[in-house]
Amino acid sequence: MKRIIIGIALLSMLSACQTGTEENNGLDNDEQTQATEENIEAEPNNQEAESGQTEDNEEQEYSEESNTDEDSFQEMEVIEEYIDVSDYQREIETDNRNTRVMFFKSDQGEKEYKTVFIKDKSRLKIIHLGEDGLLFNEELN
Repeated sequence: MKRIIIGIALLSMLSACQTGTEENNGLDNDEQTQATEENIEAEPNNQEAESGQTEDNEEQEYSEESNTDEDSFQEMEVIEEYIDVSDYQREIETDNRNTRVMFFKSDQGEKEYKTVFIKDKSRLKIIHLGEDGLLFNEELN
């Protein structure tokens, strides 16, 4: 019998505590829901912006540290076997600790070739963005 009375007393105290928090905020149910939704929407955007800035900063720092002379890239010798690089403009899309992605554009600015070099495995992929597709996909010595 004592357990039942104690249980009812605890439940009534818990329910009283919950209604008290709503009254203390001075917001009705709709206003609370709206405020909560605004907080939820704002948080992911901040996290995405912060993580994006961090990745950009890391990539920028690495690019500044890395070799900026494109002709001395480890994979250039093989790329030159498949692509006449003098006919194309080089655009480095990504150059970070793991990969280097380059595009070779025609004089009209159209992307003709894409190369992906995975640094830790020394794997090079050369892709013709037209009909030919994958031209090379091997590990370099």
